[in-house]
Amino acid sequence: MPAGKPVPSTVTVTLIIRDDCEACAVLVKDLEPSSSGAGVIIKQVNLTTDDLPAFAQGVIVPATYIGNNLWRYGVYPVRRLMERIQVERERFGLSADS
Repeated sequence: MPAGKPVPSTVTVTLIIRDDCEACAVLVKDLEPSSSGAGVIIKQVNLTTDDLPAFAQGVIVPATYIGNNLWRYGVYPVRRLMERIQVERERFGLSADS
């Protein structure tokens, strides 16, 4: 990490969803039990009511971003997201309980 930049204490996951998207509803429901983990912030951006974040690409939903980087489109096993979050946490030197 470049000098002078603060080390983040959390990993932010942004879900881009839409009200009329069944896959989005499935993904949100699957992620609900995992959304309260320490050191993880899961944000939802609903294209029906919210503006697309500047870092987001296109409008394929559901889309999952880790930090400001696109990680995956579509539905996936929650386990895969948790594994990817752990990789990010290790990259930033965060402990499992921070």
